[in-house]
Amino acid sequence: MYNTMSKFHFLTGVLLMLTIALAHKVNAQQIAQHGLYMLEPYWYNPAFGGLNNALTITGNFRRQWAELPGRPSTQYISAHMPLRTINSGVGLNFKNDELGATRISAATMSYNYILPLRVFVSVGVGLGLNTSSINGDLLRTPEGNYENGINHNDPNIPAGKSSSTNGTLNLGIVSRFNAIELGLSAIQTTSIGKRNSDLYYYKPYTHLILYTAYYYQIDDNWKILPSALLKYDLATIQTELDILAYNKNIFGGIGIRGYDNSSIDAVKVMLGGRITERILVAYNFEGNISKERAYIGNTHELLVQFRIKTNFKTTKREKIIYHPRI
Repeated sequence: MYNTMSKFHFLTGVLLMLTIALAHKVNAQQIAQHGLYMLEPYWYNPAFGGLNNALTITGNFRRQWAELPGRPSTQYISAHMPLRTINSGVGLNFKNDELGATRISAATMSYNYILPLRVFVSVGVGLGLNTSSINGDLLRTPEGNYENGINHNDPNIPAGKSSSTNGTLNLGIVSRFNAIELGLSAIQTTSIGKRNSDLYYYKPYTHLILYTAYYYQIDDNWKILPSALLKYDLATIQTELDILAYNKNIFGGIGIRGYDNSSIDAVKVMLGGRITERILVAYNFEGNISKERAYIGNTHELLVQFRIKTNFKTTKREKIIYHPRI
């Protein structure tokens, strides 16, 4: 039964990706990119909290399109852990995302519960608060006067800083069968907010995210991890396909973002390893292959992860299959 269900999960994920990909094109999306998503899928899905059976603290630092002024720059810190006595997990994450004159800062807390089923299923919910701001002093207009202070001569562009605050709700589900992992989440499912200026208001849009990975053990020293990520904001779509090869405590891999002429963005080269039992370090280089590659440059991303095994008292329950990453 497990072999049959494993194939079903894998094929369902692939078919869902292909179906949506054929129906839509890509333009832009709100949520930040994370090229090393397979090392910490909790970023995109609250149902992953504590599923690696450890207190996990991850920092991710991404500098996108290095040669472009006002380029995207993202910093992300997350922490999650299992509550095994109640078959649950909890987590927190903090994000700072800058693009040009805009900045989005967000904090989210999550809870997930492992359902008492014969197959592994975790469901999670995250509640968060987003604060988005724009610094009008960094903007310039053709008719503006900037010799004696800031005067855009445009009533639609604010001077100084303007901000907007929104509450968010994230939902997720994760299922595992043998070596296959499949997660589906809905991010930013609310649009409740407060505008602090008539000229600027940020509205979060819902994103659906599908993640799938397959762990294949070749021998005692080698294993491979093909993975895929699909992001869909109900209007546009983007895909990532990656594969990592592990040799004991080190790994390397390649990947690609995009699937056709309008969505192709970058090729990826990833390297990393476990420095100690508790510390993992990984680097992701993305070479831009879009039509704009001559103007925006490449992308660099660094991940540092601390993992501490928990020793909380457990209770007798159905067997739970954990998939610890390297």
